[in-house]
Amino acid sequence: EFSVTATDKYGNPTDPSELGVTAKLISDTHPLLCAYSGHSNTLTEIWSYTPVRQGEQYLHVTTADGNPVEGSPFRVMVTPSDEEIESEISDLFHEEASHRKIIEREARLLRQSLVKTIRKQLRQATEAEARLLAHQRT
Repeated sequence: EFSVTATDKYGNPTDPSELGVTAKLISDTHPLLCAYSGHSNTLTEIWSYTPVRQGEQYLHVTTADGNPVEGSPFRVMVTPSDEEIESEISDLFHEEASHRKIIEREARLLRQSLVKTIRKQLRQATEAEARLLAHQRT
C-alpha cells in the first residue's frame, strides 16, 4: 500500500483524482486498486496492490500527461505476507510428517521382512544341522 498526496506547483493540496495519476508495477499486468480518503487538510489517494511475484520490482507512477511523479519509478521489494509464510511452514510440517509416516511404515515393513528372512535362515540352518547329525549317527 502506498499513498499519493498531490500538491500544485505552489505546494497547495490538490485532489489527486483531478491529476489522473496512474501507477504500473513493471512486469505485472494487474491494475492497481484505488480508494480515496481525506487526511486533515490534505487530500490523499490511497493505493493498494497485490503483486503476483516476489522480488525486486519497480513502481512507475505518472500523471495524466504521462510525466513521472517525482522519484518515480520507485523500487519495491515484494516479500510474502506473514500469513503466506505461516501457511508454507505449516504445509512443510504436514509434508514432513507425512514423509516421516511413510518412512516409518517402510522401515517397519523392512524390519518384518528381515525378521522373516532371519527366522527362515535359522530354521534352514537348524534343519541342516539336524540332517548332518542324523547323517553322522548312521
